[in-house]
Amino acid sequence: MKIKCRISGNILAIGGIILSIGAGLLSLEPVFGLKWIFLPIGTIVFLLGVIIVFFGCFEFVSGPEIKDNWDDNLLRKALETAPPKSTVSILQTWLPDKEKFCPFMEELLIDGSKQFHFRVLLMYGSKKKVNDDLLSARIRLRAESHDDAFQEIVGTIKRLNQMKQKVDTSWVTKYMGAKLDIQIRSYKFMPFGPIYQIGNQMMLIGFYLNSESSVHGPMLIIRNPKSRIWKKFEDNINNGWNSSTEVKEGSNCF
Repeated sequence: MKIKCRISGNILAIGGIILSIGAGLLSLEPVFGLKWIFLPIGTIVFLLGVIIVFFGCFEFVSGPEIKDNWDDNLLRKALETAPPKSTVSILQTWLPDKEKFCPFMEELLIDGSKQFHFRVLLMYGSKKKVNDDLLSARIRLRAESHDDAFQEIVGTIKRLNQMKQKVDTSWVTKYMGAKLDIQIRSYKFMPFGPIYQIGNQMMLIGFYLNSESSVHGPMLIIRNPKSRIWKKFEDNINNGWNSSTEVKEGSNCF
């Protein structure tokens, strides 16, 4: 948390008025001699004015946080507390925890009040191994084979489609036939690491390690959507989204 200079004319004007009222009340104490009334009330009002003026000149800005390991509980809490119609943007190779993540999301979408919009970016992978293609490069030092990694991506798409079907069935009666908005695209650019952006509330960023999953690496947490670092990663997601290929609805592959 750090303090940033910010001048707000409206807040300063309100603070100045309250300061004047507080000072006026304090000046009445010698005139009327009612120290037990004017002194405490005037002091409280004056101090309130000082506080408002301070916030008219400065604001508290939360900086990014770093955790030693990826924290699924923090991601879940962010999703649980997000506004019901938030856009959830995800950049991943594939969802490593899809059998936990999707049931959790189904619970929020079916039993809870969430009507999220999803944008999911997954790494493009060819069924047959191609030397030095993006997917092969990602797993070169890992235990997975190319086929294993490809099936993980396909399995993620299938599981997301299953989630949509299940939610759509529930929403026929719950939301008068509304359907879950979940868009999936495949990318061919070099990613920095997984990114989960939950509306304007929180952004969670991982790091792609060369020999293991990002779930074993550190996590960067950004809470301030007005910060420069938020804008940088948001642009990263949007640029990747705009340059990627749509996975057609209902399709289980590229």
